[in-house]
Amino acid sequence: MELTSVVIPAQYGREQDYIRATIKSYQHQHFKGRERPTELLVVMNGAVVGADDTPNIADDLGAKVITLDEGNVSLARNEGVENAEGKYLIFNDADTRVASNYVDVIGQAHEKGADFGSALFKPENLHPMTWLYCLATWTTGYVLSDVGGNMYVTRELFDKVDGFNPELRVGEDTDLGRRMRDAGGRHKFLHGTHIITSMRKFEENGYFTEFFINQMKPFLFPNKTLPK
Repeated sequence: MELTSVVIPAQYGREQDYIRATIKSYQHQHFKGRERPTELLVVMNGAVVGADDTPNIADDLGAKVITLDEGNVSLARNEGVENAEGKYLIFNDADTRVASNYVDVIGQAHEKGADFGSALFKPENLHPMTWLYCLATWTTGYVLSDVGGNMYVTRELFDKVDGFNPELRVGEDTDLGRRMRDAGGRHKFLHGTHIITSMRKFEENGYFTEFFINQMKPFLFPNKTLPK
């Protein structure tokens, strides 16, 4: 059976309250027919700020923990792939849980010819901007065939386009999706499963501001870099 590698970038000082639920959501997967083996790789990145139990939690739960000094999510994802053994890749934010059939539905999509894509986003709360965010992710994923930080892709296609662009600080996931599509990758948006991500950034930065950063800036300013 082909292995699926789940790459989870985790910034020091940010993820210890979320990583356990994220990893356990992968450990509680259900499959129709045959199982689909997975490996979990947590890539700690950035400066260590105070005590952070994230790497210990990940290690205790059986994930492979990788350390990267620079706080760069694109580099962290690429580093995870360098250490991954799977034919298939899933990129998953450290604060994002997945449905119990997530890996199975992705595997079925690959078997039907899909190279990359994403899934439905379900709201964590009832804030109006959360629902608007859900609609926006559906529009970009299903209507525009783009992807976000939580995506699946074949290792072959990821390597073909040289992975994430570490120079992009905003819209690096959208950029990758467009390059994969331009390279002939076959996109599939998954309605039969879902993810649930924390809305903490919306609460910290303000719902309107975070919505603009996450959804609008990559389209208004494609392929632009931000200062390091």
